Amino acid sequence: MGNLYFDWPLRDFEHFSLANRYTDHLILPWHATASELATTPSEQRLAAWLGERSQARGVIGCVGFGIADIPWTSSGWQAQREFLVRTIARLARGESSWPSAFTRYRWPTEAMAPIIIRRSSQLQVWLQGWDHAKLTASRSPALLARGFSWCPSRPYPPAWRGLAWDDTPIGLCPEHGMWCPAPEGLIPECVFCDETSRQSV
Repeated sequence: MGNLYFDWPLRDFEHFSLANRYTDHLILPWHATASELATTPSEQRLAAWLGERSQARGVIGCVGFGIADIPWTSSGWQAQREFLVRTIARLARGESSWPSAFTRYRWPTEAMAPIIIRRSSQLQVWLQGWDHAKLTASRSPALLARGFSWCPSRPYPPAWRGLAWDDTPIGLCPEHGMWCPAPEGLIPECVFCDETSRQSV
């Protein structure tokens, strides 16, 4: 079983499947890079969303996504696209960012690296080709009226408890510096916190 990533449209779409063991070597460095480079609230939300797409946050084989699933908004989707292109491009060049104290996940092994670079490059191409026509075609009239917000009919990951993306509070993990969902009154705990806890068990 693997995680499916795909372009738009859903019919005859381009796609690739990434084995579960490869998924976090793609998503986690993308999440870390996005968290490092995010400077606006919109970019911070995208960084948090990427972290929730890691295999550690969801059911095995069920955390893949399409470009249409990204929580684009009508005001500023071009800037959001450029931010994601800029961050995934670092992975496509064989670069990545990690919390300095985190040791389990580093840049993939020599055997893994070509696969991650190739898939990062493919995501970069799909993102660069994302335009207003595809964006509006991927949203229902109701979502268009709301400003392209995250679709509440697809309430995942489970940690968000069915909240629409726009209503999900986020915060900066004080230990690892990652943007992540932050339930009110609780200290934000990112996906790296989850993995660190597993290692200590």
